[in-house]
Amino acid sequence: MPNVPHDIPVPHTLVLDLENTLVSSTWDRKYGWRHAKRPGVDKFLHEMAQYYEIVLYSPSHEGVAAPVVDSLDKSGCIMHRLFRDATYYRDGVHCKDLDSLNRNTNRMICLDDDPKALQLNPENLLKVKPYTDPNDREDRTLQRITPLLIEIAKEGYNDIPTILRQFQGMDADEIADEYERRGAEARQRRERVAHRGLGSFGGGSMRDYMPEPELSPEPENTTGMPQQLTSKDLVGSAPPPTSGGGVMGWFNRRQKEQEEEQMRKMEKWNEVMMRKHQERQENQAAAAAAAGGA
Repeated sequence: MPNVPHDIPVPHTLVLDLENTLVSSTWDRKYGWRHAKRPGVDKFLHEMAQYYEIVLYSPSHEGVAAPVVDSLDKSGCIMHRLFRDATYYRDGVHCKDLDSLNRNTNRMICLDDDPKALQLNPENLLKVKPYTDPNDREDRTLQRITPLLIEIAKEGYNDIPTILRQFQGMDADEIADEYERRGAEARQRRERVAHRGLGSFGGGSMRDYMPEPELSPEPENTTGMPQQLTSKDLVGSAPPPTSGGGVMGWFNRRQKEQEEEQMRKMEKWNEVMMRKHQERQENQAAAAAAAGGA
């Protein structure tokens, strides 16, 4: 893929499989090949294009897959297309090589239904269940995984393989279940803290003394998707929990500590260099004085 101009921030990269991930393909003698879009794929592509540099990476021949992609992505959300000639054939499988994409693999997520296709970069795989039944219009995989993908991109996390490692063995729907469960627990914790208030004063809780709200409460979320949470609420606790919670908060703290450590090293280096420079000037001055006295 081409280099990103130096004056443009590089977004995260989202690598998408085509067959059985975004579309289901069937063949019969009467109609030949027919393709059905996975439910929610149009909205998914439009939302992801706001946060990611989208790459479609297919093991199919370009002549076969390109017309399908043209029909699927009429809005041009997909920025790059790679086909079979960009794969490596290994053990009977056309493998995708994310290291050859000219992007930082630590900021890369690949949605694919076939783990063997990502055997060169398994740490970047977010596995989705294969979409093989075009009559299944109840599939919600893309919709359910969207909040987590948006959170990762918005927070700018730079170690995606480590984030995905905590969900090892789960597919996208199971990850979404875990995401929702942890989100619900986080909301319950916040509610308990908020309701605790000043304790049981006079036998009643703090909310017993609060005035009635002047505005109507916000309507419940009816989309079936969890409300957007902070990075702490996303993916639970992380070792070791020093301050704050969640893997995301831990990553931020570690990155900040590394930056501070680097800054201290630079300050120490500057002190050493300044001292050497001062000593060199003093030695030169002493040598010049000695030469003048002679």
